[in-house]
Amino acid sequence: MALVNIQNIQFHNNPCPFLSPFKLDVTFECIKPIPDDIEWQLIYIGSAKDEKYDQVLDKFSIGSLDQGVLQFTIETNPPDHTKIPNKDDLLGVTAIILTVSYHNQEFFRVGYYVYNQYNDQELIINDPPQILIDKVERSILDKQPRITHFNIKWGTEDENKETDPNTLAILQQQLAQNGTIPNQLMQEMQQVNSQMQSFLPDPFSKSSGILQELTTQGQTNSTNSFMFGQGLDIPQNNAFQPTNVFSSNPY
Repeated sequence: MALVNIQNIQFHNNPCPFLSPFKLDVTFECIKPIPDDIEWQLIYIGSAKDEKYDQVLDKFSIGSLDQGVLQFTIETNPPDHTKIPNKDDLLGVTAIILTVSYHNQEFFRVGYYVYNQYNDQELIINDPPQILIDKVERSILDKQPRITHFNIKWGTEDENKETDPNTLAILQQQLAQNGTIPNQLMQEMQQVNSQMQSFLPDPFSKSSGILQELTTQGQTNSTNSFMFGQGLDIPQNNAFQPTNVFSSNPY
């Protein structure tokens, strides 16, 4: 059982100019006192084709932590647009990812699709050869988080786990077969801009974190057989399909 549960993430200034800082409030609960630091990392995907272009926007630790509900605000600079390889990677769909770890073990990951476009219809129709970065607007699809929980060793007695290679193979197959954006999410993006492409890569699929320890030896682990959050009955074979379960708190 996870000793830290993320309860809510709220973005400010969304949408906003690309050059505006990121600002988000994070609410989480400690089930019991946590003696050591919890590590947080905010990552901007610079290119879905190569993770070497990922930019770590912020990385910090919080601890030790008492039992109860806590909240803090992350405020950090936008990504360096000069480090994004080309115009096609800067404009269009990418992602921002928040990871949470304990003792260098990632136990929570949430990703949001980000859509960058010009804020001037004339520029959208007549795309200039060079990026006019001060005219680019950033929109975060904060109603469609992609959430993954991982089992880690918190220091309790019931945490001797081994990875089941069969489970890893199944997940790899799922990622290969479901590497596109769900129809519901695509429709939302098309409402943002009618120029959206009809087929887009899934920027979260390149994350190897989703293939970490998910099972106990010889059987599916109950806390990780549901990949979008505790209490949301989404089995693994549906984890990357369109879903409407996020009518309440998705975390």
